[in-house]
Amino acid sequence: EVAVHDTTPPAFDPLTVVDVVAEATSAAGASVTFDHPKASDIVDLGNVTVTCAPPSGSTFPLGDSTVSCDAVDSRDNSTTADKNRTASSRVPAEATTPPAFSGVPANQVLEATSAAGAEFAYLKPAAFDLVDGNREVTCTNAPALVIPGTFPLGVTTVTCSASDTRGNSSSASFTVTVVDTTPPTLVLPADITEEATGPLGRPVTFSVSASGLVDASVEISCSANSGDSFAIATTAVNCTATDDAGNSAQGSFNVTVQDTKGP
Repeated sequence: EVAVHDTTPPAFDPLTVVDVVAEATSAAGASVTFDHPKASDIVDLGNVTVTCAPPSGSTFPLGDSTVSCDAVDSRDNSTTADKNRTASSRVPAEATTPPAFSGVPANQVLEATSAAGAEFAYLKPAAFDLVDGNREVTCTNAPALVIPGTFPLGVTTVTCSASDTRGNSSSASFTVTVVDTTPPTLVLPADITEEATGPLGRPVTFSVSASGLVDASVEISCSANSGDSFAIATTAVNCTATDDAGNSAQGSFNVTVQDTKGP
């Protein structure tokens, strides 16, 4: 009597037993789907059932997890193969996604209000990490909403940074540009009327001044200077004040020299 039995379990194709690395999507890890390894049997050529635990689509925690797969033929011969399923990366396989920023202020252009620049207050942006949740944010040039900071003339880049507990970091930035486009304030005398002291008129003195929000001194030029001799007539004196940024203001006043005294 010859009895032929099938006690040989199916065999897994080693090329289909592969490790899987997935990026964590929350503190719980990640939901990972995978293909079952392929198995063949010397008797049941196409009738091998493969099951894995945990099954594909399960949520795997951070770190390394082992998936055990079993191949069973029609005679209940079975074999197993382990597959590593990792829901993270780095050290050795942890989350590599850095915190994401929200509420980053827009770039600002401000008019200088003094030689120091301009005040600007902003709320720090928020940073959220898929694994660690809300993260602390630090910013350079960091005035808060209640206490404005003073930004100097020119462009200042404010950079905000955040990191998670695994050393992943990210940053976001915006610029604060302070400009001086305000012209100086030109102070001119009222129209002046003087009596001639000779046939050529007379010398006339007057005061012209100018001030700027940013510049301590402002250049002033006039078509006539204080102390010049003015002819018997009405003469317009035109003045221009220019600051260091090239902003200018113009104005004029009249100097009238008259002859009302008899011989």
